[in-house]
Amino acid sequence: MDNLIKSFGNSNVALGGALITGALLVLLANKYIQQTQQSTNSNNNKLKKIREYPIRVQKIIIYPIKSCRGIELTHGQVDKIGFVNDRKWMLIHNNRFMSQRTTPKLALITPRFEGENLVISAPGMPDLFVPININAETTPTMKATIWKHEVNVLNCGEESHEWFSKFMEKDVSLVQVPRENYNRQVEYVYLQNIKGINAPSDVQTSDYQFRLCDAGQIMFLGQASIDELNQRINEERAKRGEKQQAPLTWERFRPNLLITGTEAFEEDDWSQFRIGSLQFASIDHTGRCKLTTVEPSTGVLNPYEDDEPLRTLKTFRKAVDNSVYLGVLGVRQDGSDLVDVSVGDIIEVLSNDFVSKNHSVLNSQ
Repeated sequence: MDNLIKSFGNSNVALGGALITGALLVLLANKYIQQTQQSTNSNNNKLKKIREYPIRVQKIIIYPIKSCRGIELTHGQVDKIGFVNDRKWMLIHNNRFMSQRTTPKLALITPRFEGENLVISAPGMPDLFVPININAETTPTMKATIWKHEVNVLNCGEESHEWFSKFMEKDVSLVQVPRENYNRQVEYVYLQNIKGINAPSDVQTSDYQFRLCDAGQIMFLGQASIDELNQRINEERAKRGEKQQAPLTWERFRPNLLITGTEAFEEDDWSQFRIGSLQFASIDHTGRCKLTTVEPSTGVLNPYEDDEPLRTLKTFRKAVDNSVYLGVLGVRQDGSDLVDVSVGDIIEVLSNDFVSKNHSVLNSQ
């Protein structure tokens, strides 16, 4: 009898252990199922967000006078060589282009369009009216230098020469890209990055012209990339015990297309994209210089003496050549017809495999 009771007791212990083990397994299984469902729901929500909120054009900005203030447009037009009236004018000193890099005061010059005129204003100066299209028959073509390119331009006249010379306190002339007899090809070092181009023979001289931009026809940048940079700048200042400043805006980076609906730096990978019937190809990431340290509202270079945003960009957007990059340069691929682009237009990314042959892969971590 004692052995029977003992055996029965051992059976109960074994049964109890089995029940506990089983209960634990059920709990673990339920937890696994719950986590799997949460992960699936998260992925589904992410896909749903992408479908509900496509990539769109948030702002269109043109910069009529190179290195001066931009103009926001609700609707813009793109021709064969970029946005119409973007960098159509340029200021020169000793026949060479001027930039905020060396002359930050240019940030205070504000252009606008009124009828057939470009109207230019600056602090302490009366408005200057310049015809949008100079009569090339009565205005001789002259040469001006932009970077290593010598281009044909038209001088906008003595009145604009006196106006700009007074404001800039040195000899400065305003020049304009002529409608005809103008040739400036995007350099092959950039064109080689276009998907499908492998050698100079693949490029026709007339295929990729541009006005007075630095390197490409357009520049595009995601608002999320600016937001991420601002967050990192705040962290860098906090780490150094510095005072926080107002977040940087697109004015520091001068894009033509400010984009919404992307993750930070997602535009880095775009090889080709389409806006309506317009198709663009990426030609390189945009190298950044001290122009980005100019405060647009005051025309002061590096106002806080902290080299922002360059200081922070160097911590996570620097290539082997020590250059830092933000935004992407592009060229038009679909033809030469005049095509409209509007704020709110959907951007369709056609390929996501861009790699620059000019610098190492960026580290955005």
